[in-house]
Amino acid sequence: MRLSLPSIFWLSVFSTLAKVTSTTDWLWQPPQYLKGIGPKKAGELKARGIEDVYDLLNFLPKSYRDYRNVTPLAQAQHGVEASFRVRVVKAPFKAKGRRFYRATVEDDSGTADVFWFGHQLHGPAHDLKQDDVIWLVGKPDRKKLTPAFSHPKVFSDFHKVEIEPTYRGIPWLSSGIRRAVASIAENLSQADPIGAELRQTWDVPGWGEAFAEIHAPDDSPNLNDVFKQRSRGYRRVAADAFFAYFLGMGLRRRALKQIAAARVQIAEADMAAIVGALPFGLTGDQRAALDAIMADMAQQEPMYRLVQGDVGSGKTAVALVAAAAAAKSGGQAVILAPTEILAGQHARFFDTVLAGLGIRIARLTGSLSPVRRKEIKFMAEKGAVDIVIGTHALLQDDVNFADLRLVVIDEEQRYGVMQRTALRSKGGAPHTLQLTATPIPRSLALSLLGETAVTTIREKPAGRADVKTDLVPEAGKRRVLEHIRAELGLGHKVFFIYPRVDESETTAGKSVEEMYKRLSDYFGADKVGLLHGRMPGEEKDRMLRHMREGRIAILVATTVVEVGVDIPDATILVIGGADAFGLSQLHQIRGRIGRGQLPGTCYVLLDDDMGEEALARLDAFAKTNDGFEIAEADLELRGPGSIVGTRQSGMPDIHPVLLRRFSSLAKQVRQDAERVLDDDPQLLAPVWAPIREILRRKWDVQVGLGVL
Repeated sequence: MRLSLPSIFWLSVFSTLAKVTSTTDWLWQPPQYLKGIGPKKAGELKARGIEDVYDLLNFLPKSYRDYRNVTPLAQAQHGVEASFRVRVVKAPFKAKGRRFYRATVEDDSGTADVFWFGHQLHGPAHDLKQDDVIWLVGKPDRKKLTPAFSHPKVFSDFHKVEIEPTYRGIPWLSSGIRRAVASIAENLSQADPIGAELRQTWDVPGWGEAFAEIHAPDDSPNLNDVFKQRSRGYRRVAADAFFAYFLGMGLRRRALKQIAAARVQIAEADMAAIVGALPFGLTGDQRAALDAIMADMAQQEPMYRLVQGDVGSGKTAVALVAAAAAAKSGGQAVILAPTEILAGQHARFFDTVLAGLGIRIARLTGSLSPVRRKEIKFMAEKGAVDIVIGTHALLQDDVNFADLRLVVIDEEQRYGVMQRTALRSKGGAPHTLQLTATPIPRSLALSLLGETAVTTIREKPAGRADVKTDLVPEAGKRRVLEHIRAELGLGHKVFFIYPRVDESETTAGKSVEEMYKRLSDYFGADKVGLLHGRMPGEEKDRMLRHMREGRIAILVATTVVEVGVDIPDATILVIGGADAFGLSQLHQIRGRIGRGQLPGTCYVLLDDDMGEEALARLDAFAKTNDGFEIAEADLELRGPGSIVGTRQSGMPDIHPVLLRRFSSLAKQVRQDAERVLDDDPQLLAPVWAPIREILRRKWDVQVGLGVL
């Protein structure tokens, strides 16, 4: 047989792969060299963050389809996907002048027509011949007596696929990855970076068995566990991720121990004076949070604590006391807020409470004059100010502190890893306190693994009202308007939130300018105001002031009001274009109502063309007001990102499902990772070479240098 040039090329590729089985070099090659992939499909994979073979192996299925139950053609249901074992009666042909191919198939119960639209046939359909017995998978059209299939999946009877994994956003990968994994099965077993002893301790299989079970499952007794993502194959992927994670964090801890944090300790009388200056009493949860924070800051090891609490639970008051304690101990504190509105609100609150205690407060934002910004930077560097509250202006290189002991990051989900690191780097080893109503997936992942201490404030201050969330289809929008009119009659206020400023933007959903005009016509122009990020700062402040004072009753805005806007008598929030917002962002937006004693209603407007995934996400949002539950749903959807390195979301280092399903395994893996580092702190032994490469390439960890 004569080989074509492409065939010779692929043979050379796989012969090369076979020669490097003693190393893991081939793991870092683009997946285009694997059978069933190719250059074009590799480009699609790269766009999804899958850059090499290692990424492909760890890109886990979102679900599995079971085609073992064959449906007779006569029982095919309209629009319901099923599998059919049929014989080709008439091979695909293209009638003259037609733009589609047509074939006829049959089984013992009847016949069906099969159509492929286009100028050419591709894949298995191209090779179909009369009398071939095949598996046909698709959704039949039963509008006529004879079922019809358009572009069904075709599997030969000899290579039938009875159980098929499905992958988010890459439909063709279901069949492609099976061939790819089979082609490198031997290499996988030889390149396994985890030795037999650890695999036995963790009760996990080798790479070859694990990835075959995940990407090419067969009819085994373990199949039900594969479908539920709790099989030994998935356990192995989880163990790999846990091991790399704990090695990386172990290196980080060893690096941090070389830098001691300044202890924050103050007299009981000073603490009592700070708490007593607050205009309200602390709840039990707030006191518990403060106890944990003060215990952490009294140590030389830098604190890294996340305080999670729903909007209005009193996180800011906790941060104020902690910052004041840092000041009273002789050091400084910095508060990073995501917007100028919130920074200004914090500065006024801190100044009102702490001015009588001799604690000096300053605000640093981009809207200040250059002269004033320079003055505050000079004061911070010379120790002439105790607490600096600001926005991204704090992250500039020329902002320094005399003795920074506490960094508070408010709304931590709004910041990237590098931004938080930049702020912490302005002190030797300051303690870090993060505040959030909905932690970003990365922070939640760290808390689930026990690396970030978490304090949850569930108890709300007295008088806070509940908020109900209602998903409203197109047909139900009239009742929303009727409810708004009734609330306006009681003197209450309303927010309308949309994702776009005007029609020129590409973001999904109606624009605030369009809705401002519509609502002004409906309710009266004197009742409606407009607020978005393109407006000057003075105009934003004026519009919010008019809302607080009752000069307007309806505010149409973008997410510029997501944080820092406190209107206690706002009772209705309407969110349009909700599928353009993340779950955490939706939860923050919902926090604009229910801030006083009046109960609130959040209406989420649904569009008729919303997809199933968007509807499921919004349904999860509507079912709970718990920020941690919403963050867990966000973790499932987005993934945790690089929980050791710098990515906050995207292709996960630890798959979110595995993170929760195999959390009990993490304890054993952590102990083994610590033992490995105790014996070999730099992972210099040859046996750890593959692990070092994985840490470097996939976890942003340079062995021996620590990580951020």
